[in-house]
Amino acid sequence: MGVVDGRTASGMSARPEVNPGALTDRTAVKGEQEGTRALFAGAYAVLRNPSGHREVNYDDVAEGPEAVVLAGLLRRILDRIEKRLQT
Repeated sequence: MGVVDGRTASGMSARPEVNPGALTDRTAVKGEQEGTRALFAGAYAVLRNPSGHREVNYDDVAEGPEAVVLAGLLRRILDRIEKRLQT
């Protein structure tokens, strides 16, 4: 599916009922569409964005593995989206 970045979340429109993004699952209920978009946007804002703008001190060694688990979940969701778009 390519690199996950801020554009991925924008592919899932903030208002899917008005203008669904290319990645929006139009068969999902509105709440799930919004939740998926928010999950990607939030993960990007919290995990990637701070270190892209300043030096971040990660004191808790558990955060790294937890971030990897979240990234794995996001990747799995993207894989499902890719499969859906190919059919």
